[in-house]
Amino acid sequence: VIIDLLFQRAFVQRFPNTKFGEAQEKGIKTVCQIHIPIPEELELDISIILFNLLDNAIAYEEQGIENAQISVSITKTAGYLRILVKNKIKESVLCGNSKLTTSKKDKIHHGWGLKSVRDILRDRNGEIDFYEKRNEFSVNIIIPEI
Repeated sequence: VIIDLLFQRAFVQRFPNTKFGEAQEKGIKTVCQIHIPIPEELELDISIILFNLLDNAIAYEEQGIENAQISVSITKTAGYLRILVKNKIKESVLCGNSKLTTSKKDKIHHGWGLKSVRDILRDRNGEIDFYEKRNEFSVNIIIPEI
C-alpha cells in the first residue's frame, strides 16, 4: 500500500494506489504528502480525482522526462481541502494546449479523465487551476469540506 490511512474504506484507496504503483514501476519518483484524513463523504470523489490526475501525469512523464517526478499533497485550510498534483515538464503544456484537450489519436476513448475531475468539482462547488512554474506543471484543486 502506497497511501496509508488516507481513506477509511480500503476499496477506495486502491484507485490512487494503483497509479502510484504504476508510476514507481516506470521509474517515476513519487512524493505524497497527506496531512489530513479524507472525510468519508469525499473519499470516492477524491480517489477519482487523484486517479485521473495521476494518470495524466504518468502519461506525460513517460515521454522521457529527465528526473521524472510526480508529487501529491492534500491539506486542509479554512474549511477547504486543497489537492496539489505536480509533475516535471520539458516545455510548457499550457502554451500549446490551454484547454488541456487530449493529444491521443483516439479522442472518443480518451480525454475523459479531466472531464470527470471537472464534473466532480462542479458538483462539489470546487475549483481547479492549472499553472506552470520552473519546469513543473501543477494542478491545484480546492473543495469545500462537507
